[in-house]
Amino acid sequence: MRHLLLLPLLFGALPALAQVEELDQVEPGKGEWQAETLGSYGGADDHQIEVIAGVTDRLALGVQAEFEGRTLDGWGPVALYRFSDPEADLVGLGLETQIEIDRGGRLGEAELRGIVDRRSPNWWVQANLMLRYQRDEGARGTNVAYAGSVQHALGDKAWLGIEASGRAVRLGGDRQAAAQGEHYAGPSLTVELGDDTVELGAAWLQRLAGSGPRSEPRLFVQFTF
Repeated sequence: MRHLLLLPLLFGALPALAQVEELDQVEPGKGEWQAETLGSYGGADDHQIEVIAGVTDRLALGVQAEFEGRTLDGWGPVALYRFSDPEADLVGLGLETQIEIDRGGRLGEAELRGIVDRRSPNWWVQANLMLRYQRDEGARGTNVAYAGSVQHALGDKAWLGIEASGRAVRLGGDRQAAAQGEHYAGPSLTVELGDDTVELGAAWLQRLAGSGPRSEPRLFVQFTF
C-alpha cells in the first residue's frame, strides 16, 4: 500500500482570505492516504489541516479543520471524485467539494473545485478552478478563484516553470468575504528526490493586480510511502 504525506506551507503576513491559492492534485487513489497542512504565518497565524484517503479507484473522502492560532475555527468533510487517473490516463480530471462548519455550528465555507492534472515526460500542467462561498465575521460572499502551473522537465527529477493564482470574479455578496480582481504569478520549481519518494516544491508569486499582499511564497514537501 502506498501512502502519501503532503505538507505544504504557505507563508504570508495577512489572513487566509489574502493568501495565494493552493494547487490540489487528482489524488489520493485507492489504498492511499494524504495529510496536508497549509496556512498564513507572520502577522496572522491561520492554518488548515486536511486528512483524506482513497476509498475506491474513483472516490476519496476526508476531513479538514481550520485554526486561528491554536483555536479551532471550523471543520468539515472533504470529498474528491476522480474521473480519470493522471498516472494511467492522458489527463487526470477530478471534482472536489469541501464544507466547513464554524465554531457557532453555521456554514462558514463551501467550495466546489475542478482539477486538471496532465504530466508527460517533458511537461507538467496543473489547473484548479474553484467556486467558493465564504462567511467572514458576518460578511458573506461567493466568488470564482483559480490556480495553475506549467512546468518543463529539467532532467528526470526536476521541473521548472510558472505558476499563477487569484480570485477572479465576485458573483455576489460582500467584498470582505469574496475578493475579486486579485491575480498573482511567478516562477515555480519542483524537485523529486530518491525513488520519487520525496517531492519538494517552491513558487514565488508576485501580485499583478488587486489589493492583496504584494508577493507571497508557496512551499511544500511531499513524502510517499
